[in-house]
Amino acid sequence: MSHIHSHPPEDMLLGYTSGKLQDGFNMVLGCHINMCPTCRESLHLHQEIGGEMICTQTPTGMNTSAQATLDMLRKECEPSPKVIASPSNHNPSGIPFPLSSHLGEKIEKLKWQKLAPGLKQHVLDLPGQALARLIWIGKGVSVPSHGHNGDELTLVLSGGYYDGEQSFTKGDLQWADHASPHQPIAMDDGPCLTLAVTDAPIVFQNILPKLLQPFFKI
Repeated sequence: MSHIHSHPPEDMLLGYTSGKLQDGFNMVLGCHINMCPTCRESLHLHQEIGGEMICTQTPTGMNTSAQATLDMLRKECEPSPKVIASPSNHNPSGIPFPLSSHLGEKIEKLKWQKLAPGLKQHVLDLPGQALARLIWIGKGVSVPSHGHNGDELTLVLSGGYYDGEQSFTKGDLQWADHASPHQPIAMDDGPCLTLAVTDAPIVFQNILPKLLQPFFKI
């Protein structure tokens, strides 16, 4: 049985399946799916339903170009479904395949930017407006209290953290929006490594993080 208890909502999985999300969100969801058997099963189901709809619908009033496209898609319904990365597709350090294939090197060799004592980040080079970052939090260290102008998805890659009364450990995905100011705190049993993606600047609650925000580009 999977120990992962925090998952993306169904509409977000649908957005991932249909390719409608920004690259940063695709990255974090792909990593979560790589780690989570429950969401891999849901994704397979969405793909099967989408393929069935394409193969069985009867077109009416379609122009020649649209008809040709539909015929092509129908011909492609029979091959094996899209391969979804499985837990075996991790590198030796246990990093999910979508992330490890993008990084091309070990986590330890990355260039990290220190944000505060016990807190550092590495910004991923991805297209689109969404900002994707690896965030390393030392044991017992808290992230500055902040809210959001948009959405934030945070995936725990190793370790764990508390956020209010909730706890998140390896594989869990937390979704925070503008209505949810929060202050994650790493657990005391070791450092926590997360992959966090935001689509708008963070709203810090205290003056010092606000002053440093332009330098850290968050």
